[in-house]
Amino acid sequence: MVLARAHSLLTQSWHGVALGDIVAETVLPFEGNTEINRIYVEGPEVVVRANAAVSLSMIQHELLTNAVKYGALSRAGGKVAISWSLVEAASSGNSAKVEFTWTESGGPRVEKPKGRGFGTRLFEASADQLDAELSLDFAPQGFRCRMVLPITPVETAH
Repeated sequence: MVLARAHSLLTQSWHGVALGDIVAETVLPFEGNTEINRIYVEGPEVVVRANAAVSLSMIQHELLTNAVKYGALSRAGGKVAISWSLVEAASSGNSAKVEFTWTESGGPRVEKPKGRGFGTRLFEASADQLDAELSLDFAPQGFRCRMVLPITPVETAH
């Protein structure tokens, strides 16, 4: 279903998709599971490449599934914050970047996994494919995923 939603967004423009639209489409099936919205979304208008749209949709779906099963959304009062921001390029020759952050709070105590599961392999493979920086933080108070991926100035919405 997540792939179908990502491809539906791509049919509107094969050049790129607004990151906010990707997040909204991925979160949509999960929002109805609670009486009070516990998923907070914030970020500027940014357009990412088509290949990034599919990868980001898959990553978010995996993050949401894990949050519902084991993380912040598995317990009343748990919350997820999804945010992104533009990051200035280090030099004029570098492309702009977008920093995407997923932060869980209020859930059960987080334990670092003993092995590399499907999610970790998906995140690492996607980061490699997108030439992105990836960090996964299994802090006891809440899981955090951070990904910084390059975008070209043309892909930044005005």
